[in-house]
Amino acid sequence: MSFKKDTDSPNEQSPLGGSFGGPLRQAGGMIAKMNTIRRKIFIWGTVSCSMTKKKEKKEKKKKKKKKKKKKKKKEKKKKKKKKKKNGI
Repeated sequence: MSFKKDTDSPNEQSPLGGSFGGPLRQAGGMIAKMNTIRRKIFIWGTVSCSMTKKKEKKEKKKKKKKKKKKKKKKEKKKKKKKKKKNGI
């Protein structure tokens, strides 16, 4: 592995132990950086997954509520019609 001069992160410290600081970037630092990137992607993937699940759950609840409301409205209309028919 070739060593690259570090320009983007002058003295950033990896949470996994490899340092990216200084003129040379160690191979260990590169691996650590890749791992952190992978971890971030994994975390965001799971977050987005749970977010979509939450959204779906919310939409399902909304649909159920709408259906219930419609049913209630229909029943009210029926009762009104019945009352009108009976002349009360």
